Amino acid sequence: GNDLRLLWRLHGYCWAARSALRVDGDYVECGVFNGVYSAIMAKTIGWEKVGKHLSLYDTFRGLAVAQSTSQERAGVQAIYERDTNEDAVRTMFEPYRNVTIVKGVVPDSLAEGPDRIAFLHLDMNAAKAEIGALDTLRERLAIGAIFLMDDYARLEMQGLHEALKSWFRTHDHE
Repeated sequence: GNDLRLLWRLHGYCWAARSALRVDGDYVECGVFNGVYSAIMAKTIGWEKVGKHLSLYDTFRGLAVAQSTSQERAGVQAIYERDTNEDAVRTMFEPYRNVTIVKGVVPDSLAEGPDRIAFLHLDMNAAKAEIGALDTLRERLAIGAIFLMDDYARLEMQGLHEALKSWFRTHDHE
């Protein structure tokens, strides 16, 4: 059940990240959580050898009040409080010189970061945060960049889904 869905999502994440190696630019992940997805991706594609940089952004405290609704926080806050550990994430990525971990609230923390993005992964479980990230990073996306939205079609994330659909319509994207 859940394990198979998680494995399939992880497979898709690694496939998308590997595919983006052909695109000019670096990698950005907003919503790192416990770092497992990005760590498995880094190991799978040999991140230390790729010649790109990975920037990981997270509050490491769960959803920021200013960037989420009470409903969005209620759905995930207990999980974040139990399973998010900034020190463990930093330790996980110590072997990689080409990884930067940025603690802060997205989109504010995105002011510093790569000029050109080949791969963008959004997994913040909050519509306002994800739209803010898109507004901030849109001009930095390279032609052919791969943009992966973890929660786009999840039934329990309907508000996020609608906000992203609206953003894409406004910016003439499918």
